[in-house]
Amino acid sequence: MQTSSILTRLLLSVYFFLTFLFFTGGVSYGALVSLIPFAVPYDNKCLDCGHMFYKHFSGLEKAALFRFSVVDQCVWAFAPCMLVITGLIHFFPYTGLGRIAALPAIYLVNSVVIAAGFKKRKFINRGVSLTTAILLTLLISILLYPQEFNPPVVEQIWDLTFGK
Repeated sequence: MQTSSILTRLLLSVYFFLTFLFFTGGVSYGALVSLIPFAVPYDNKCLDCGHMFYKHFSGLEKAALFRFSVVDQCVWAFAPCMLVITGLIHFFPYTGLGRIAALPAIYLVNSVVIAAGFKKRKFINRGVSLTTAILLTLLISILLYPQEFNPPVVEQIWDLTFGK
């Protein structure tokens, strides 16, 4: 039985592609790095003896599509943040060299927040904790996104939404 999801591998390849696009500003042969998740063998677990072995993709079984481990769940929890970053880069392109420092910082901070959202809490439901973590990553992405000569992104969004 395959232990990780094919859909997660697809999402991970989209992350790699978008990250390459964010840092280079264009698509070239280097974007082939997004195919790495499909080249790595899948780990499989024997249902009878529990032995782990590795093999490449073996078909589109329903179980292989929708089996999500904790790592898969973390990758999927990071998806809204990646969508927001994609939108920020598209709608607020004037970042100068600040994007080179800001994007890795945003990725790192958001990864820590997502991981903290998965930590078990005594008094807080895991769903509430994870939802809060995802909303916090969206806010962090918007607040840390740089602008070179325009006002901060939050101020621009406020002006576009509610007017001056």
